[in-house]
Amino acid sequence: MTMNSNKFAKVLTRIFGGLFSVCFIFLFINIIVIGFDGKVDRRFDSFSKMFILLIFAVLTVGICAFYFYYTADKSNKRCKRIKTKAKFELTDINTKRIIFIGCGILLIAEFIFAMLTDFEPVADLHNIRRYAMYFSSHGNFDLIEQDYARNYQYLIRYPNNMALLLIVSLVGRLSYLISGHFVEFAPVVVNIFAINISVILTAFTAKRLFGNRKAVFVLAFCALFLPYLTYLPYYYSDSMSMPFLIGAVYLMVSAFQGDHRKSMCAKLCAAGALVFLGYKVKGSIIILFAVGVVLLFLKFRLKRAICLILVFTAGFGAIGFAYNTAVDAVNPITKQQYEEYEYPVTHWIMMGLKGLGKYDEHDDYYTRSFHSKQEKQDANVKVIKERVKKYKIDGLYNHMVKKAVWTWQDGTYYISYHNQKPKNDNILMDFLHINGKYNKAFQNYSSALQMFILLMICISALKTLVRPEVDEMLLLKGIVFSAFLFFLLWETRSRYLFNMTPLFILLMVDGMDTAKAFLDSLKKPGKHIAEQTTV
Repeated sequence: MTMNSNKFAKVLTRIFGGLFSVCFIFLFINIIVIGFDGKVDRRFDSFSKMFILLIFAVLTVGICAFYFYYTADKSNKRCKRIKTKAKFELTDINTKRIIFIGCGILLIAEFIFAMLTDFEPVADLHNIRRYAMYFSSHGNFDLIEQDYARNYQYLIRYPNNMALLLIVSLVGRLSYLISGHFVEFAPVVVNIFAINISVILTAFTAKRLFGNRKAVFVLAFCALFLPYLTYLPYYYSDSMSMPFLIGAVYLMVSAFQGDHRKSMCAKLCAAGALVFLGYKVKGSIIILFAVGVVLLFLKFRLKRAICLILVFTAGFGAIGFAYNTAVDAVNPITKQQYEEYEYPVTHWIMMGLKGLGKYDEHDDYYTRSFHSKQEKQDANVKVIKERVKKYKIDGLYNHMVKKAVWTWQDGTYYISYHNQKPKNDNILMDFLHINGKYNKAFQNYSSALQMFILLMICISALKTLVRPEVDEMLLLKGIVFSAFLFFLLWETRSRYLFNMTPLFILLMVDGMDTAKAFLDSLKKPGKHIAEQTTV
């Protein structure tokens, strides 16, 4: 494998580390200052802020203390004697067994939790379910054409949900053929497996990046990470796309660590294919393709980099051709209809410049009032220019700060907006429902944990600034930072970050490792030497 060791790559990596550090430290500080005072998010107030900061402090001390103890070097004589008596060691095989057995147990818990917290789909998912139910019983998408005749063009305006519709429709059709009716819980089952597989892939990625012991820690953290439970009934693109993203990341990390050229090319090709599939389910995953190409240029010499990029692109393009061919065969929407009703990308940039940057009904009606895609785009561009001009530099800066804080501070990932029609009335919904008796506790804890994760990401970013390395961790950091920049421009909400939570967790571990190494370096030299002599 021909590595690129030139100074230019390290300089670019250090610059990236500086930008990453500045942006995320600034984000973290602003979350503390304005994130929970009720001005950015009405769910919080000064009383909530006090509790969130207190819980954050407890979580930071508790998680770090446990992690430092768990990963501490126990190679002294006493530990050696204990180790010789122990029958179980975290070998590669045992670690794999723990991951699969742990995720098997987690799968059972996920099914129970999903059944207890299931809810009626709202907003976009409601439309996906309508079309899937029709397809399950009729075997076609004629309902889309019927909606079009009734002047309702949801899927024409939002064709980005076509891949999700195909997944849910095929699952619904299968459930109909088996049971004779559309099984409401069937898509939830697919979502449960999507999240569970993502946890498995996250643990295996941690195994490659950090070793066996820390892979088990990541598995345990994922099992206790509330969003991986609360999102189970919500079978939308955010969770359905997650295994494609972390799967592609795992393959790329594995490819970078391997020495066999054919194996490396095969993994990069497969990673490119997963990136495309993930992109069709959730458009923001295209970030991974761009970051992957840049990293290949930085990591390898030019000729080798170009060859690997072509392999990566070939996987992306081949599966893209196959997918588009299949969709064209079943898609009832014509090119003329797309030309008349589909929203241009400028629509989401326009919405991203208003208020907190979230979905805006007035902007939606404004865009759809124009008769062609080009007219829509021209109208959007006009509004974008007007809003930027009205903001001026100071206003645009304040807008971006509030938008970033609103997007990144929410550790619930916006789930309480989507579960407003629960199918069950139990104590779990008292925590999860927006009007639940204990929802404040759920919001406060989730926000505090999100702050802890962001703090560790900040520390991980500083590591890249201080010690720039073109390694596998740079891939993860590049994706997360690119997502940060992307959602500064795009229409946004915290839910859009959910599929990247595996990367957040892996960067959290890297941040704790960096913090531990820094604290170890502060030990007195005499004490450090004494510890070494006792080993």
